[in-house]
Amino acid sequence: VIDWTADYHKKKNEAAIKKCIKQGFIKNLEIDYRGADGVIRPIEINAKVVKTDNRMRIISICADITDCKKVKKRK
Repeated sequence: VIDWTADYHKKKNEAAIKKCIKQGFIKNLEIDYRGADGVIRPIEINAKVVKTDNRMRIISICADITDCKKVKKRK
């Protein structure tokens, strides 16, 4: 995940991961990601810590919010 993060948001993303581990979740975090095509897109992340097989894992849902941002700018 960090590898996909835009350079200027890497510290923000690292802090969010630490916060997720500490509090067990994060909601509605906006981070810019660089896609495989090199284009930077705004992403909203919701994540939760789960334990399976005695291991802690972070399960996340990442949504491209480019279109949402465009609509908000028009209003």
